[in-house]
Amino acid sequence: MPVREQLNNIRWIEKIIESNLLELEHLRGLMYRLQSMSTDAKVHTSKRPEANFVAIVEKIEETEEKINDHIDRLTDAKEEIREKIERLEHSDEKLCLHLRYLNFMDWHGIADKMGLSERQVHRVHDKAILNMEKKTQISL
Repeated sequence: MPVREQLNNIRWIEKIIESNLLELEHLRGLMYRLQSMSTDAKVHTSKRPEANFVAIVEKIEETEEKINDHIDRLTDAKEEIREKIERLEHSDEKLCLHLRYLNFMDWHGIADKMGLSERQVHRVHDKAILNMEKKTQISL
């Protein structure tokens, strides 16, 4: 997989995890609302509240499994990228890629952290990507 694609894949997995966590939060909210419903209250659904509760618990477990799988993928992908970043020779390139792809910082934050303009950060980033691609080709 090309280096840029690998780097962007990390951000994509992180976004998927965030989305699943939001879904999990929503499901837990539904579960607690159902839990608080009185069993003798009249429910206007074809299912009994217990059946709804069980379905939600199953969906929560399924979503938690998805999250754990994505966390495993994210951890593996980050470790692979971390190793590639460490092979770079210049510390400014390492820092730039680390902040961008492992800490998910935006360009402005990276520029502030590195004491550079955003334009300089983009130059450092592009050079780091080229150097990383060269090192990847050499190691093949």
